[in-house]
Amino acid sequence: MIPSPARPAAARALIGNAVSLVGTSAVTSGLGFAFWWVAARQLSPEALGAGTAAVSAMTLVGTAGMLGLGTLLISELPRAGDRAPGLMAASLGATALACAALAGVAGAALPWVMPGFAWITAGPGAFLLFVLGVVLTGVTLVFDQAIIGRLRGDLQLWRNLLSAVIKIAALLVLTRGRPDAPSVYAAWLVGNLLSLGGVAWRARGMAEPLLSPSSPGTLRGLLPPALRHHTLNLALQAPSLLLPVLVASQVTPGANAQFYLAWMIAGFLGMIPYSLSTVLPAVSGSEGEAADNAGQVRVRQSLRWSLWGCAAGALATLLLAPFLLGLFGPAYTGEAVPTLRVLALTAFPVIIKAHFTALGRLRGDLLRVSVVVALGGVLELLGILLGARFGGLIGIALGLLAAYVLEALWMLRPVLRGAGWFWPASS
Repeated sequence: MIPSPARPAAARALIGNAVSLVGTSAVTSGLGFAFWWVAARQLSPEALGAGTAAVSAMTLVGTAGMLGLGTLLISELPRAGDRAPGLMAASLGATALACAALAGVAGAALPWVMPGFAWITAGPGAFLLFVLGVVLTGVTLVFDQAIIGRLRGDLQLWRNLLSAVIKIAALLVLTRGRPDAPSVYAAWLVGNLLSLGGVAWRARGMAEPLLSPSSPGTLRGLLPPALRHHTLNLALQAPSLLLPVLVASQVTPGANAQFYLAWMIAGFLGMIPYSLSTVLPAVSGSEGEAADNAGQVRVRQSLRWSLWGCAAGALATLLLAPFLLGLFGPAYTGEAVPTLRVLALTAFPVIIKAHFTALGRLRGDLLRVSVVVALGGVLELLGILLGARFGGLIGIALGLLAAYVLEALWMLRPVLRGAGWFWPASS
């Protein structure tokens, strides 16, 4: 078969945007490492643990407010044509409203659930800080995915680089006077806000949807598929976003800080398969293909690159775990070192989970995939609870690894079939 001219272009788009996503992960993880290194120097372990829980809550509620619109834009924008700016503007506006509503509810409820969030209701200013942080988180997440939908991963990389640098600078300034969780939260907010302004300065054409007027009717007909995407997104992301908050409820703030740093370092490895698989729907949408032979080739390429990247990263993490955690100070080594080594191994089953999810999006089989992923998420949370009960931080890591392995075994056959390995696509 003679390959069509569009296929090399699609392959280049897959590689280019996947490299941008991996680069974004490298930048955000590397500078995120620097952010928490600075935080560890500025704050006590207890304050650091409270800060990580605050940022995790911001991300969790912001993700819930996305309404699946970011993932929808990845698939819709390549074929939207002149409708793309209005579609982006409407999506960003809807996300801001949804995040504000959810943040209001969460801000009132969290202090009742966990005392560490009492700062949210300390006054109107603190409450507004929490709401604004959630809104900016949701908007930037949708905007980043919209950029991928327009195959401009370079801009996403630039925005995240700028955001990470600003967060570190803001952290140094804010924690000088108040070394506490709200200062960490505010630094994160400032990074998101100013980086969006930076995109407006660098690329007016891409930032125009942030300010251009749009009609809510633009999303009419797209909300049902968006909500299906949102169901899958929540099933996929909620466990990882709940994880720091759940761990904080099971261990001391100091131990929570140790676990969060280990989990953050290991989490970079999982970004490799997620970055590669995330681009697949955008490339297929721009090419008009979903599950043909060329699609199987790209899935196989993504799996191979994921395996090699995770293998190299996991080996480096296993060898360098004491050094990496030691950079944060002696208070963050000890039990955190074997915990990091166990967490690094979760990258391999995550390869299967990431591609199982991507294949579900490509085929429009969102409901079934959401159910499977949600059950896997419940298994992960149970693994964390059982591990905390019987083995502390290492037990939590082992419980999480066991859950990931069980999920990967369940998802393995559909992934191999989607790649054209061992089972034909029709079986």
